[in-house]
Amino acid sequence: MEAYEKMKMTKGSGKTIVATARKLSVIIWHMLTNKVEFNYDLMTDNNLKNIIENMKNNK
Repeated sequence: MEAYEKMKMTKGSGKTIVATARKLSVIIWHMLTNKVEFNYDLMTDNNLKNIIENMKNNK
């Protein structure tokens, strides 16, 4: 989100959304190609980590 907010200030909202979507699609492509599972421990946002844990526990 920090990178998105910084880029949004210089490039505008539309270009930033496309750039962010492209970055995410490249990450996903590499994960699928290399058969790597998503590791949420690498996420730096503790709020997101808590949300993921709560979603796992509510299954």
